[in-house]
Amino acid sequence: MADRDGRADRRIEAVVRSSLDRDDQWHIRALARYEVTVADGRATLTGHVRQRQTAAAMVGLARRVDGVSSVDDRLVADDELVTAVASAIGRRPVNQASRLVVRAEFGHVRVGGVYPSDDARAEALRVGAAVPGVVAVTSARMTDLIT
Repeated sequence: MADRDGRADRRIEAVVRSSLDRDDQWHIRALARYEVTVADGRATLTGHVRQRQTAAAMVGLARRVDGVSSVDDRLVADDELVTAVASAIGRRPVNQASRLVVRAEFGHVRVGGVYPSDDARAEALRVGAAVPGVVAVTSARMTDLIT
């Protein structure tokens, strides 16, 4: 499908990116930090989005671009990341008595709350940082996390 030097793929990539950036229904520019690559007509979306619903909309928009044969969704959704981080921390025995709030913004995770010890706090941050898709984890005051 693509010519020898990849010009067709670069053109398709530019059209996909433009389609996503111009979308007014899903406000993708405000709700996603992403990259688009195209190889042999296959588009790959990588990065972070606020919600899985936004990722699904992005995949749908990319699929509609002429020349895209398939879309590989490698987007990490903050709503899913919060659940994964909280679950991973909660499974650790040292943190089972912790009362925590987890927030994420484009893969940057903040964890705060009440820990039974300094070791529990350190373990929560270490475990949270190891969850796939997490860019960074920081400790936060509980009052900073309540919305």
